Amino acid sequence: MNEEVNSDNNNKVTFKTVYKIPQQVNLFRNISYDLVKTILKDVVSLCGVQRTKSWDPIKKILHPLIDDILLIVVFNYNNVYNSLGFNEYLHRQYFKYIIYCVPSVSNFQNYSENTGFHYVSFIEGLADEGWYFFYQCVSAAMKLDLPVNGYLQIGDDVLLNSWNILTIPRNEMMVFSEEKYVDLYKDDADFQWDYWETGQKDIQNVIAELEKLSSGNKDFSKAYPLVNVTYFATEFLQNLKGNLEPNFVAYGATDIFYVPKVLKNEYITASELFRKHHCMVELALRNIYLGLKRPREQKFLFEGHALWDDDRKKPWIYFNGVNDTFIHPYKWLRDAWKKEGRRFACRRYLPLHSLRKPS
Repeated sequence: MNEEVNSDNNNKVTFKTVYKIPQQVNLFRNISYDLVKTILKDVVSLCGVQRTKSWDPIKKILHPLIDDILLIVVFNYNNVYNSLGFNEYLHRQYFKYIIYCVPSVSNFQNYSENTGFHYVSFIEGLADEGWYFFYQCVSAAMKLDLPVNGYLQIGDDVLLNSWNILTIPRNEMMVFSEEKYVDLYKDDADFQWDYWETGQKDIQNVIAELEKLSSGNKDFSKAYPLVNVTYFATEFLQNLKGNLEPNFVAYGATDIFYVPKVLKNEYITASELFRKHHCMVELALRNIYLGLKRPREQKFLFEGHALWDDDRKKPWIYFNGVNDTFIHPYKWLRDAWKKEGRRFACRRYLPLHSLRKPS
């Protein structure tokens, strides 16, 4: 177990990164029978032994197709750790590097070791705030400096069509295609969004600090040492203004996003700035994306379904394995055990992973 502490003495803000260095990559070269049983256990319980065997997942786990992207799977709360088996089964078939971002490394380590997943890598990136600031999971993972070209983050309840990840551009940041906008100075009484009451002031404070940082005062460089802070802040503000209407900011679902390694320093800096002002993820991530994207550049977006209200009762009816990248949410601990949800998982979704041949 390793621990890294970053502190900003001027603002009395301290961030701690606790992590277990990835060990699993070499493990799968000589996979044991006990490990096979561990990985298959939950899917076998759901779909049966014969059906699961016919998909031949272990050979695919030995030869994952994606070795240049780190997949970060977020567990927002301790009570969803039981979905680890399903996530391992699905994602190991495609990704060589996987890290779980969890609220408590001690609780997750106890769970993973007691259930046979002793090999998994994890990082503490949520603390007590749950999902509100989980854009920092990517920042924490970036500091491990793994040999990848980018970082893909999803929640544990994101149903990922991994075959559609193979062709994403490795040097472009990507977010979900649906986006909404709000006037930065709009009275919250006229705008119905649960997080605007506090979020409005938070994002205003972010913009105010960016304007201060863009002034050229050299004293500000100590707070954000990874970038030329004057240039960073100036370009960030110019990009926001170029990508949005005057005085507007963006917000929206953030259950899947990708950050290229070429933006590592800029992303870490932006995430620390937004986190400093307590800016929650549905506001922070969209504006980080637009602040790092020059207006005239092509925007690359994930297509999929972020479901709300009654649509969440039957998420499988929105599945499109050809054009979409994801559905959120699909709860492996709930939806998969409903009659229709199990039929979808065992007869439609999971068999699609068997169609690719091990490399």
